[in-house]
Amino acid sequence: IRVGILAALAAAAVGIPLVQEFFDVGSWLNRGLLGQIAGNVLVTGFVQIGLIYLVVRLSVYESPEFDEWTDGILYGTAAGIGLATILNIEFIVSSGGADLGLAAIRVALTALVLASLGGLVGYFLGHDRLEVRPVWYVPAGVILAAVLNGIFWYLRSSLSGGLQGGVSTTWIGLILAAVLAAVVTWFLAPA
Repeated sequence: IRVGILAALAAAAVGIPLVQEFFDVGSWLNRGLLGQIAGNVLVTGFVQIGLIYLVVRLSVYESPEFDEWTDGILYGTAAGIGLATILNIEFIVSSGGADLGLAAIRVALTALVLASLGGLVGYFLGHDRLEVRPVWYVPAGVILAAVLNGIFWYLRSSLSGGLQGGVSTTWIGLILAAVLAAVVTWFLAPA
């Protein structure tokens, strides 16, 4: 619970202001393919996943409670859920409230993606904490999770932008989130 709360606080204090104010992603995100990739992967993806990494690394990584590599997955998932909680609250507040059906899907997909990718970051942290790993091991895990996060948000916006004929774009996002969560779970399961 503490890791989730810390991630929520980090998202509110650092993550949202960094993406929305410092990088001002909203003003240039949808200006061409390069802007979309840069915004989704290099800014949003790395800020969100970087916060998950930092919260786990700085709060519980050295703790005696972190005594199994699977603890990394649990703590990373908790951090992802904390981050998603604040992002979802910010989304609903900034949109002046939301359609409950559409907002519920948006809340679910954000939580699913960030919890899954937080678990992925935790996987790499857990192995690094308890086993001898190369110096590039954790950075590679963080980069992988950040790129997957950015690709998810890029695909969600690209696919939903091109759909017509009454297909709900939020359902496409939920399907993408479920596929991403399934792939990450499959990757983590044999471990």
